[in-house]
Amino acid sequence: MNPRPLVLTLLVLAASGLLAGETKMFPEASAPRIFSEWRDSSDGKISVCFTTNKTTFGAKETIVVHCAVKNTSDKPLTVLRPFGDEFYAYAAGIMILGPDGSIPYRGAMKDYVLGTSSFLVLPAHSVMDESLDLPAGIFPGLGQAGLYTIGYQFVSGSDPRQPAPENLWQGQIKTAPLTILVQ
Repeated sequence: MNPRPLVLTLLVLAASGLLAGETKMFPEASAPRIFSEWRDSSDGKISVCFTTNKTTFGAKETIVVHCAVKNTSDKPLTVLRPFGDEFYAYAAGIMILGPDGSIPYRGAMKDYVLGTSSFLVLPAHSVMDESLDLPAGIFPGLGQAGLYTIGYQFVSGSDPRQPAPENLWQGQIKTAPLTILVQ
């Protein structure tokens, strides 16, 4: 058996996984059109948008969601990247209601501390965006035909650095839910 095709396949999968979580930053005025429904924080410093590139998916297709965080203040803020805490995003941040009811997270439970790479300094009036795959393996029932409502609660908590940065934004924002169709 020739292991080269397997190695090549694993490299392609690993590279695509790295690209899926890539953080993109741009000035507020250059925000892509898919980011149209923003929810503001109670202090008015941060806004969050949760979206997807399309509203219809095939049964075997991976659903990919995007979260953008916008600094609406006049000063740089240190915030958690949109999906900087991937485990929290899956286990508690993402809420899915499918055709047969709630679809809970069924992946591994983790005990960990966030690293400093989970946080970024977001310049004033700029936006950062990340995408996240929603694997059917950890959300049993996701992918069956029907309508789904997917919500997300963005939480930016304590920074692992001591002392924490003075410009650290802490809070939570519940996003507008998405409605998608799986055929």
